[in-house]
Amino acid sequence: MNTKELLVNIGNSRVQIAWKGKKGPEEIRILDHTEYRKECTEIFKIPEKVWVASVVPELTVCTESCVLEKKRVFLIKWQDIPIKNRLRSPERTGIDRFLNMYAAASILGAPCAVADCGSAFTIDVVDADGYFAGGIIAPGPFLAEESLRTLAQLKEFILSNDSPFLGKDTSEAISSGIRYGLSFLLEGYRAELQKVYPGIEFLLTGGGAGLLRNFSDISIEPFLTLQAIFFLSCE
Repeated sequence: MNTKELLVNIGNSRVQIAWKGKKGPEEIRILDHTEYRKECTEIFKIPEKVWVASVVPELTVCTESCVLEKKRVFLIKWQDIPIKNRLRSPERTGIDRFLNMYAAASILGAPCAVADCGSAFTIDVVDADGYFAGGIIAPGPFLAEESLRTLAQLKEFILSNDSPFLGKDTSEAISSGIRYGLSFLLEGYRAELQKVYPGIEFLLTGGGAGLLRNFSDISIEPFLTLQAIFFLSCE
């Protein structure tokens, strides 16, 4: 463990924190936003440098305020990531999407794609020339779960990993719709992308990636964004 450098990935619903090790992120912790706010000051007492990728401006400010010496914080921007892009407005694109493309290209080479299954479900592509070419954004499993649970007025609901294809009650039907629906979306886009970029390889990441484990042979990298931050810290 390298206690001098900390890697922080602030997502829409969770914060991932890890020490920079010799070969990658080590001692990974996952906190919700409330836990992160409470522990923020304590977290940043030890590291000499903090690498931060954030899609939540409020928590970005919180992080910077907790680190007494601002020079110790490296807030990652899209311009810092060594991957070219064909996007219309890269400055409005989530930093996690840029980082995932950078990590996937480093691991798989080009062309490649990343499906990120979290609050949102995204598929992003690095084309054959090594450019971040663009992607899709759809509601993810957790956003869909919250919306449908509220709509159906379910007080108790757990998104199941083994729901039947045809649900026998509302809870099973929602679980099936989310899991199978996302798997069809993933495999549909995968098939179309294979036509455009023959031989394209995929990685699957995000907090909901396990929901798709039984539907796809795509390798799961649960902490791909942290891995990308590690790669960047070694540049």
